[in-house]
Formats: sequence, C-alpha cells, structure tokens
Amino acid sequence: MIRIEAIEALTANPKLIAFARFVIAETGEGAFPDYKAMDLMRIASLVTHVWVLDFRDGVGDGPTFHFSGTHIDANYEKNITGKSFEEIYAGEDFDRVITGCYYQVHLQKKVCYTHRVAHYTDARIDKYKLIESILLPCSGDGEAIDFGIGYAEYSFSKTDIEPRYIVL
Repeated sequence: MIRIEAIEALTANPKLIAFARFVIAETGEGAFPDYKAMDLMRIASLVTHVWVLDFRDGVGDGPTFHFSGTHIDANYEKNITGKSFEEIYAGEDFDRVITGCYYQVHLQKKVCYTHRVAHYTDARIDKYKLIESILLPCSGDGEAIDFGIGYAEYSFSKTDIEPRYIVL
C-alpha cells in the first residue's frame, strides 16, 4: 500500500504531492493503481511533468518510456517516448538512480523518490540542474507491476546538493 505520509515526509513540493495524492487515490481498494484506467486530464496542469515507464517486459532490456510530458522532453531536448534510459541518460549516477531506484519500482513493487543535481560543464557553461522526481508502481491485474508512473521537475540551481535516492 502506498502511503502519502511517507511521501510528504520526503518533500514539501506541492505539485509532486498533488501528483502522488492523485495516483494514490487511483488505487481504490487495491494495492496499486491501474495506469491504463487513470484519467490524467484530472491533473491536466501536472501532465507536462508526468512520465510513464513500460515494465510489461521487465527491466532486463531497459523498459521504454510509454509517455513523456513536454517538461520531461524539454530536459532531454527531444521526445523520449519509446526510448529507454539506456539510450538517453548520460548522468554519472545511472546505477544509483536508474537501476538502484527506478527499476526497483518494478522489482520490489515500491515507490521511488530522488532529489539530486546534475552538473553540466563545458568550455562555455558551468551549471547545475536540480531534479526532483517520484515514480510509483502501477498494476493492471493488482499484482504484477506493468507500468510505473512518475512526476519530475527540472530547474536550474546555483549549487550542488546532497543527493537522495530513496526506495519506500
């Protein structure tokens, strides 16, 4: 059972909490919400930040993005629907954030929360991008995790922070 109190203990971000409340409300009497039955237009103002991983084939070959909102696509500078993290993620923390956290949503049937900074630097730029995300498990049959639905915000930061990779 996914609990909003555990998520509220991690963040004060009102949009992330509103997203989590929506997804949790979709669980009804079950343990997990059914992604295919969700009406994302009920949270239309948040959909630009929503992303969905397709876990129907597991994580072995890298699950693909079933959906990615425009805020997510803008971060990667392209539409990432149909692509896997292995194709698009260039962060140094791949093992911690992707396999150690996001993929655990499928493997352990748990919620994943991250709060971290990506540092971009080259001859012209030296900037930090603050990333806060949550990924929640979904199940069409109430048992097998077939999708993970997430919310992410990307914003510029002037400094680094202590990263958090949490599986609830």
